[in-house]
Amino acid sequence: MLKTIRRTRLLGERFLRNNARSASRSNLFGAAILFLLVNLTFLPFIWGGATLQESANETASLYITGSRQQSVVRHLALSELDPGTGSWFSETQFAVEHHIIFAEKEPPIWNPYASFGTPLAADFEAQPYYPLAWIPIAWSNAEAYDIYIASRVFIGGLFAFLFLRLFVGFAPALIGGTAFMYSGYFWLYLTMPHLSVEVLLPAMLYCLERVLRWPGLGTAAMLALIAACMVLGGMPESTALAFTLGTIYVVARIGLCSPVRSKWRAYAPYLLLGTIVGTGISAVMLVPLLEYVPLSSNTHSASSIGLAYDGFSWSTLATYLAPLYLGPPWGNVFDNFQGWTLIRGFFGCASLFLAAIGFFSSIIGAFQRRTEDASVPLMLGIVATILLLKRFGFGLVNWIGGLPILREINFPKYEEAVIGCCVALLAGLGVARLCEKRVSITAILLAAALPLTILTVAAGENRQAFLHLSRHQDYYILSLAAALVSLGLTGAAVTAFHFGKLKPGYFAGAIFALVLAEPLATYVIPLHYVLNAPPPQSTSALLGAPYVTYLKSRLRNHDRVFALDGLLYPQWSGAFGISDPGGLDGFYYKRYLPFVGAFLRVSGAENLTDRFVGISDDEDITTPMSQRFLALSSVRYVATVNDDPATSNAFRKVYDANGVKVFDFTSPLPRISVFHHIVRAATPEDALHDLTSNAFDPYTEAVVEGQSVDFRHLSDNGGSVVSAGRIEEYKSTFVRALVNTSSTAFVVLNDTKFPGWSAFIDGHATPMFSANYLFRGIVVPAGRHVIEYRYNPWSFIAGLAVSVVSLFVLVGMMVAAFLGRAGNVSVEAGTF
Repeated sequence: MLKTIRRTRLLGERFLRNNARSASRSNLFGAAILFLLVNLTFLPFIWGGATLQESANETASLYITGSRQQSVVRHLALSELDPGTGSWFSETQFAVEHHIIFAEKEPPIWNPYASFGTPLAADFEAQPYYPLAWIPIAWSNAEAYDIYIASRVFIGGLFAFLFLRLFVGFAPALIGGTAFMYSGYFWLYLTMPHLSVEVLLPAMLYCLERVLRWPGLGTAAMLALIAACMVLGGMPESTALAFTLGTIYVVARIGLCSPVRSKWRAYAPYLLLGTIVGTGISAVMLVPLLEYVPLSSNTHSASSIGLAYDGFSWSTLATYLAPLYLGPPWGNVFDNFQGWTLIRGFFGCASLFLAAIGFFSSIIGAFQRRTEDASVPLMLGIVATILLLKRFGFGLVNWIGGLPILREINFPKYEEAVIGCCVALLAGLGVARLCEKRVSITAILLAAALPLTILTVAAGENRQAFLHLSRHQDYYILSLAAALVSLGLTGAAVTAFHFGKLKPGYFAGAIFALVLAEPLATYVIPLHYVLNAPPPQSTSALLGAPYVTYLKSRLRNHDRVFALDGLLYPQWSGAFGISDPGGLDGFYYKRYLPFVGAFLRVSGAENLTDRFVGISDDEDITTPMSQRFLALSSVRYVATVNDDPATSNAFRKVYDANGVKVFDFTSPLPRISVFHHIVRAATPEDALHDLTSNAFDPYTEAVVEGQSVDFRHLSDNGGSVVSAGRIEEYKSTFVRALVNTSSTAFVVLNDTKFPGWSAFIDGHATPMFSANYLFRGIVVPAGRHVIEYRYNPWSFIAGLAVSVVSLFVLVGMMVAAFLGRAGNVSVEAGTF
């Protein structure tokens, strides 16, 4: 009897091992297919010498039209909703981080090249600790950037496939993974920073499901890694929505699946542990962000941004199914090929049809009291429906945008990633239900009616406008036709299979082909490869330009450059180690924008004190206030495309080639300025007022804030012209300079005075004051002295300490799990 029991147990264990090996092999095969698809889709970029860098197109970077004087790329229609951000943020930040890490050998926590110096990692968008971002940061070339973009898409599809494999067979999971990989939101925002977070949505669900099923240190460690990567991905809005989705998922699984609900004590500690450790790993960015937010002006903030919504129309709804139905994103066919089509994302008729099958069949199952089998598709479908209603401001759900944290999220944009994820996963679940013959004809008819109704009503809505079109009708006709053909073929395949006229293998292959072909044919190929010729890697802005080489060879003593007219826009100077007082960011140090706005004004337009500092064609830098700004900023050279500075004796043309002119500003202050006379200000506002006063002379005096210190020996000592200290070493987090003064002096380094910076004279700490409103000032006694400025912010030190401890905990969890000490408890989590 005992021998029989032992033999049965051994056979069972062997069966489980064989099943596990078989599942692993099929998962590897699925990953290989997705990897091949990504390589084929991105073939011109990864293997063909083209680049996805927006700076190589028509987005201002080194020149107004991109990285060359005149665009060498055929660019007929914008393929992305926000092409500038990739060029102005990701590409530049990666290049700056590469320069800081490899040239300066400093940690990437402070950017000295933009906005007089600004926190780097603390702004989140720079994402220097995000694993995939290490590819373009380390190699810093066009090919590495292309691999980074393609890798994000692949990671998203891979984890969508792996998540679905926990519930369904190989083919449905592969279809769902493919649907997510080609979700239109990703292709509309292909180079945007926030995709680093959003492609991990299925990864988060995958890890949560594994913890629910097999709670232990190993699954908790996996959850911690994904949670950390999502935070380090650098987009708080996307991360907040992702964590909200994860919470809803766990609650739905507990509420609708009794086996999961009954074992909550087994997995709850591991869910909590994974979340805490993951958050701890990301503390190196989180803590500096928490320090930075109260000290910054957030250009994205608005009291009602969470309640924002789009106006509803059937035409807008139809763009989810026929993405070019109204034209390219920024080429509405009904608006003379101008304006935005209001497209936010798309998934196509095939994916929506299959997703609707999964959702409607789950609802029918719920009415039949089979909620355990329907927990996942019900949750996904309800979340997608609510978010879609939220996009259009439906009253019963729009209020969620007023909740704490959620009120800071721009739902109409960032919710689209969640909607796309839900639809893609539902599509895979719908195919699985079809394959298992668990779908009624009622569910199929309801699913087919949904996209057909949307397209039909939208076409009727635009019928009269279409009849008056004189051009660009092809977009409307072909896009609608492609959507209807895809819907018809998908419906035919589903119907044939449902009635036994199509074998399972042929059905799965046909559905996979349709889900893949529709987004490729209706958007990806036309917009990225036909209408717009991919730019070659030889046009990469990372290669620089002749005038950049000229500036690098002429700059001495770390003088700054002020680039106008979209040149070096907005912080491309930092990619080459050149400082520009302009910058572009979601966060600014509070004093930065008021400082710039006090001197630079644009006649007949808004002040330059917005996100687009220093790029206006209308800025007149020959005015007294503009020249005072250049002097206070230590601007030696002005780069522009016109000859306006030549009208002033303060400028001398020194370079004119390839459409760019460089002027030498003859009277900038030194980066290290030694003053013997100061003007005392009681408040920051008083300091800014004094700086812009006609009575103020920036070449003989500095404005200093600080009433508690006796400055009489400087205040009464007037008339001396400023002299220069000598910078011996200048790095991101460390500056060393020599100062020689015959009497007590006030020394100003015109870099941002930000918490975490400290000053030392001959190795001894000395107080630092706000000088000229924005900069770092110290009192230096007579004689020859070595001055040092060091950036050691408590926020980075504390965050790094927490991250290191959390990483050690993570390693311990992984080792313990590997050695079998975790004591995993298997939980039967139901099907779907």
